[in-house]
Amino acid sequence: MKKIMLSVLAGMALLSVMTACGPKEKLWSERMAESEMQRFPQLYQFDHGKRLFFGYTQGLGALAMWEMWQYTGDKKYYDYVYQWGDTIIGPEGQIHLFRPQEYNLDFINSGKILFDLYASTGEERFRMAMDTLMDKQMRHQLRTPEGGFWHKKRYTQQMWLDGLYMASPFLAEYGVTFNEPQWIDDVIHQLTLIGDRTYDEKS
Repeated sequence: MKKIMLSVLAGMALLSVMTACGPKEKLWSERMAESEMQRFPQLYQFDHGKRLFFGYTQGLGALAMWEMWQYTGDKKYYDYVYQWGDTIIGPEGQIHLFRPQEYNLDFINSGKILFDLYASTGEERFRMAMDTLMDKQMRHQLRTPEGGFWHKKRYTQQMWLDGLYMASPFLAEYGVTFNEPQWIDDVIHQLTLIGDRTYDEKS
């Protein structure tokens, strides 16, 4: 019995050493990120995009990959995001295919990553692109009589909760970064308003 126990303990010790010396298993977050990068070699292709675009899915993907870079330290995630920003933002802050006349809050979601790109590179074009979103759209965004943002021009008088997800974090960070606190107040108003108008206690 003693010999059997010693054999079991020796086997467990050997297995432990083999496991410790073996390749480190990747996190599921890394597996998923790498899978998406393999499926979409360019960030603009997120959600099966066919052209270079500044859409909300690209903005979501950019933020996710940026956080992967911060968490893992693997520069491939940074490069993936920067390459997209580098190709879609012009030298004077122009945003490729941005259509401010549509007053579409979906465009604003991709603006969130501009703060990180500007902070990490110091490239003025990324700051200017933030101003482009503000000066060409958000400072003139269509509103309901109570001051709520229309989701898009073609959605007359409609506030959408996902539109506030698109725009509110950008506006709040812009307000903090560039000392325009009125935008923080506006964000609070938007969230309070949609809560008052859409929350149903029964459901």
